[in-house]
Amino acid sequence: MKLLVVEDDRLLNNTLCYNLSAAGYAVDSAMTKATATHLCEKQDYDLTRIIHGATVKIIPRLQVDSLDNSV
Repeated sequence: MKLLVVEDDRLLNNTLCYNLSAAGYAVDSAMTKATATHLCEKQDYDLTRIIHGATVKIIPRLQVDSLDNSV
């Protein structure tokens, strides 16, 4: 499963990516909407997680146009 983690807090981003990779997932990381958009244009992801405070939104088959401006 190929995942994209979009999180602007570097420590949280690194922690999520490390743990997901350790669990056997292929993980890409983005810290900005621009980077996430660029990656999504080049790669199909099975799951994208966007973290907003304590809320986790899981978006299957991310549509680039559906990304809001806050990441």
